[in-house]
Amino acid sequence: MAQKAQSFLEKATADLVGYRNLSRKFLLDFFYEVTRQRASTESKVAMIIEDSLVGPLGSIIGMSSLREVGVDKVHILSPSVKLTPEAPAPPAPPPSVENQPRPPPIKWSYVFFCKPEVFHMRTIASIVREHKQQEALLRLNTKKDITDHLYEEFESGRQKRLSKYWILCFPKRSLLCDQVFEEEGLFGEINLEDFIDLQFVPLECDLLSMELPTSTFRQCFLDQDPSPLFHITQALIHFQAFFGPFTYIKGRGRAANVVKDLLLKESSRVEVLTLQKRYEHFLPQKQNFYIDTLILLDRTVDLLTPLSTCLTLEGLIDDVLTVKNGKVEIPVLCVD
Repeated sequence: MAQKAQSFLEKATADLVGYRNLSRKFLLDFFYEVTRQRASTESKVAMIIEDSLVGPLGSIIGMSSLREVGVDKVHILSPSVKLTPEAPAPPAPPPSVENQPRPPPIKWSYVFFCKPEVFHMRTIASIVREHKQQEALLRLNTKKDITDHLYEEFESGRQKRLSKYWILCFPKRSLLCDQVFEEEGLFGEINLEDFIDLQFVPLECDLLSMELPTSTFRQCFLDQDPSPLFHITQALIHFQAFFGPFTYIKGRGRAANVVKDLLLKESSRVEVLTLQKRYEHFLPQKQNFYIDTLILLDRTVDLLTPLSTCLTLEGLIDDVLTVKNGKVEIPVLCVD
């Protein structure tokens, strides 16, 4: 899937290939760090991903590349997900086969890739708590079944292969995430990281999307929660650091003007210069692309268009079958 994305990105006027490679490198470095902390050649990673993020992730990196950095299993995030506890170390071989090498135990790490929503955080907390209970029960049963000597050997080895839990928040964690894990008694046992380098997902050669949840409009205008506007501002700051500053910024609508003011205020900080140095290795030697004007529009400017019937073929397909990440899934009944 990532190879198909490469073909249409090469047709883009802007360097979307380099922009996508930035997110790809962050993911590879992240999984290298996860497996490195396990300090074993037999480290493996089980990835539990939110359903709506499968498409954006597939447009950036393929499963073959993930396997190269230790990702062995991929699950869809749901309350029914079960994490398998690590098995005890195998018993010592009999004297007849004493010289045969013992297979090293596999050290598992668990990476959750999701949006920073309270529902997902509580689901992850439930999964992790159940997994820790299974490992505690496994230790208890192991202590009953083997001798004290072997148990001490197993227990000392187990301390070195305790499973690690990571949450990769897209695009950025929130304070509510930390609050949930404090309430669940898991704060400090789960590592939370921000996937800030994946702000815009390239869907076409001329179309980028932040893949925000559909509840963003309600969150901004009904719940009066401006946090999505901050995420949009941060995304545009990263965009400027990669492609260059906007010459003019214009906004229509209350939310659009809030983003405009935040962007003008934040863009003058040292953070932008730091990001530019960070991204310079991904930029082409000769940049022929620049953005003259950024136009920001919020939905309050036009509330009727979403209620209209699309007259284009692609729009009708989206209304009936739903287009996700540039793809559409056609039911078997329609094909037959």
